[in-house]
Amino acid sequence: MQYLFDNLPLDMIQFEILPYLDYDSRVTANTMLPPVDRVKTPLKKDAALQFALTFSSTRICSYLNRLDKVTGTARRRLILKIYREIPKHFHILEYSEKARKEILKKCLEFSDPNSDDYDGSTTHMRKELPKLCRAITEMATKRPFIRNVETSVRLGWTAVLDAEPLRITNNDDLVRALSRTGKNILRTHSQIIQATAVGVTVVPRF
Repeated sequence: MQYLFDNLPLDMIQFEILPYLDYDSRVTANTMLPPVDRVKTPLKKDAALQFALTFSSTRICSYLNRLDKVTGTARRRLILKIYREIPKHFHILEYSEKARKEILKKCLEFSDPNSDDYDGSTTHMRKELPKLCRAITEMATKRPFIRNVETSVRLGWTAVLDAEPLRITNNDDLVRALSRTGKNILRTHSQIIQATAVGVTVVPRF
């Protein structure tokens, strides 16, 4: 297939056309050139990992932030979904020390089905959540921490030289979201009722 680019000098394409295109158009135009003539712009160091960590953190955070908006069966399903989702993003355990520590801390808290966290919970939750937490812990032993790869929130940061800037989510957002899911993860805030008349706490659970 013949393209207009086939009739233009390579210097004109590389220096007079490509620099003035946006990133997506530049990629498209580049693919229209023969492989030997394409402009190769490698990713910056750790760019792929930064993208992966950003995607993973954002995805898991979105589930964690929904916890206080659902109740009953929907809430239990969401909790199990969160802990089923974490193993799909194992690179968090390898390249984010703070997130790894927080995830493993939560897994330790919920690994014992006889703990106070499960008082009044369903049999299915007592069975499934500890199993998922133990699986994550076992996976972490097989995938030791390698090094920190911090994602950037600097305005103007980009993974590719001369590409349009992107805003990247910091892994600290995930750590903060996880830290909020303490011993109240199995109940909503509205279910924790202070009985001020008698000075005790009544906690209706499901």
